[in-house]
Amino acid sequence: PVIYLNGLFWLGALLFSREKRKAGMLCITLLIFSLVPTYFSIASGEGLARYRQIGNISPQAAEARLSVSFLEESHAETPLLVTRLFHNKLENSLREFFREYTKYISLNFLSVQGGFPIRYVIPEQPLEFWFVTSWFLIGLFAARRWRKLPYAYVMFWFLSGALPAALTTEDSPNLQRSVFMLPGFQIIAAMGALTLVKYIQKQEKIMARLLIVGFLILGSWETARFVHQMIIHQPIHQPWHRNVQFPQIVAYTSEVEHQYNKLIISKSGTEPYLYFLFFGKIDPRRGQELVIGKRDVTSDWDFGEKLRFSRESCPLSVTTNIEEDTLYGNVGECALVPGTEITQEIRRLDNTVAMRFAKKKE
Repeated sequence: PVIYLNGLFWLGALLFSREKRKAGMLCITLLIFSLVPTYFSIASGEGLARYRQIGNISPQAAEARLSVSFLEESHAETPLLVTRLFHNKLENSLREFFREYTKYISLNFLSVQGGFPIRYVIPEQPLEFWFVTSWFLIGLFAARRWRKLPYAYVMFWFLSGALPAALTTEDSPNLQRSVFMLPGFQIIAAMGALTLVKYIQKQEKIMARLLIVGFLILGSWETARFVHQMIIHQPIHQPWHRNVQFPQIVAYTSEVEHQYNKLIISKSGTEPYLYFLFFGKIDPRRGQELVIGKRDVTSDWDFGEKLRFSRESCPLSVTTNIEEDTLYGNVGECALVPGTEITQEIRRLDNTVAMRFAKKKE
């Protein structure tokens, strides 16, 4: 979508400057390399598979958001025409889109709070350094003189980069989906830095040195703080968001699987088969045989002859019919079950229990 939007920008610019031949060539290029692949991807159904999970601009998503309003209108016996006037899919979708879009272009996202998923976030660290944000703001201030086409394009790039992200709602504002904003942001910040340098050059020597030293101190402090947060805090700060336990889980199950007829492991919060394929060093062709046609994100499924992934956080509980020669893997929050014995605890770097393996007591 971002490539298509950028192409439309230049198409409009060429038409405005009456470069019809170049505009025609660009239109054909967009059609071949953007619209046609997108059409076939959507027509096959595969292109919209992920959007159906996280998209917020669709009739189904709008109906879900409007359900409470409809119930309240029904309780108040409001005429249907009035209900449709104030609570309709078009208005609701537009409101939702702008609500999501403003999240991405706000300084709260860029320079204060940051975004999601949490596994990518450095604790207490914004997405951009404050001194870079100051350059960005200066660049925006200088943009009032941006009448030349390249400068207008940079601003368009930054603003349009958030449009695809605003069409989704899961883990919002999302770091991955907003990556298309990054080049525009960086160019604007660079232009702000250049504007600042030109301003400093016009100042008296003492003032110029004070500004340079001030930025050097701020930049050095922020860089050092980032390194400190990443090296000291990141490894042990809420590690359950990053699935750091799976190398140990794969190593342990590989070591003891010959002792059991079946291994049942919780897949709560993730799909662990990827870790078993990677850390288990399974041949890709064998991996396809294990996954294709068998993976089930909503239910239990077997990964090979012995291993089963359970959708339950606690596949071993007081209601479980405990089988002989079966190893159970519960998440750390599950209660201990009478008549069983713990064979191994997998702990994270913060010493919390990620998974607890148990079997029937002999």
